[in-house]
Amino acid sequence: MNKLLTWLSIALLFVISSLSFYHVTVLKKQVKDLHKTNRYTEEATKLSTYYYQQDIPVNFKTILETLDAIDRFLPRYFPNGPFTREDIIALAMVESCFNQYCTGTSGEKGIFQIMPAGFKDMRVKRDHFDVDINTKAALFVLKQKYVEYKDYKKSIIAYNGVVKYKSGQWSEKYWKRFTKLREVVNIIREDLTR
Repeated sequence: MNKLLTWLSIALLFVISSLSFYHVTVLKKQVKDLHKTNRYTEEATKLSTYYYQQDIPVNFKTILETLDAIDRFLPRYFPNGPFTREDIIALAMVESCFNQYCTGTSGEKGIFQIMPAGFKDMRVKRDHFDVDINTKAALFVLKQKYVEYKDYKKSIIAYNGVVKYKSGQWSEKYWKRFTKLREVVNIIREDLTR
């Protein structure tokens, strides 16, 4: 597949040499988008396969859109970490299995299960199920948690809501699910880089 993309790129560049500057710019963007889509397609296929093996239906297009949204918005909220692309993908997996129209029992909405208060803090009144809006809201909420707790692990746990035992210890149930799915994402990423 990569060889085909390379040959297509070369052919397009040959055609580009005889076009105007505007057309050159448009075609270069299309080639770049083709490579980007190919990467997302491979990753989305592997994520879909993971869910289908567990008899969990997923929408391939939603996964593609979510991966793209994460790549576009993550640098705005966490340009220097500590949260990575893989962390945010794992959050989507834990929260809704990439179900764009998932609703929770307490009013959570979308792929990242954003609470009504999260949308209110962002001044978002509608389109809560929109992939871009939901992704931005997730990053906004996670940033709030990180500012509050200044700790990677506590921020991830607090994203789902802090549950404390009588002893004062935080519940690790959400963290365990997150780390398990984070490992799945890592395996997929390693497989894609081979």
